[in-house]
Parts: sequence; structure tokens; C-alpha cells
Amino acid sequence: TLTAWRQCFCAHYGFCCSGNQTWRLDVVEETLIKNYIETAQTIMYDEPGAAKTAIAMDYAVMQKLLPKINGDYSNYEQFFEEMKQNCIDYQMNMTKESIEKMEEDMIRNMNYCQYLT
Repeated sequence: TLTAWRQCFCAHYGFCCSGNQTWRLDVVEETLIKNYIETAQTIMYDEPGAAKTAIAMDYAVMQKLLPKINGDYSNYEQFFEEMKQNCIDYQMNMTKESIEKMEEDMIRNMNYCQYLT
């Protein structure tokens, strides 16, 4: 189901809110992510400690949402904290590791955050 997906995005499908930073996924992005998750669930397998829904969401967040992060850490701090908790709750390990890496890099980059693979 997409219930976890909605919760991961501040309980408003397609919205991400943190501090003074708010962005909205456009209709195309929203549709692509939704279709990706629904399709991936049909071909992925559950793994030890993670359901295929969580794995599909994990990839979708990393590919579609995290690349939008670009700017001062203070704009994303609350979002990172909420997402890290959601990552724990939904076993989205790759996203959690990516956020933690962005936070580590931010310290070296004068509070600048950017998602680099």
C-alpha cells in the first residue's frame, strides 16, 4: 500500500515540509513515484528485515526526492529528522544512510546540503 509513502511525506501525498522549506512534487513526478512504487512491489521480493514496499519506497525517495535537496542545512534539518525516523519505522535503510551522509558532508561544506550519489 501507499500508506507508508504518504506518512513519509508529512501525511500529505506529494508534499515535503520542513522548517521554512516546502516543496511540492509536480503531477508528473508524483505519478512517476507512485507508479514506480506500485510496479516495483510486483517484481521485488521481501528481504530479511525489509518488506518489498519499503524497498521500493527507499529507491523512490533516493531517486526522486533526495536529489531535490540543495541548500542550507537549516532549511532541511526538521525534514531530515522526520525522514530518519520514518526510515527506521519503515526499514528504508538506503535513504537513512544517504541522509546521514548528507549531514556528515554538510559539516565539511559550511552547512550546505546536497544529495550526491
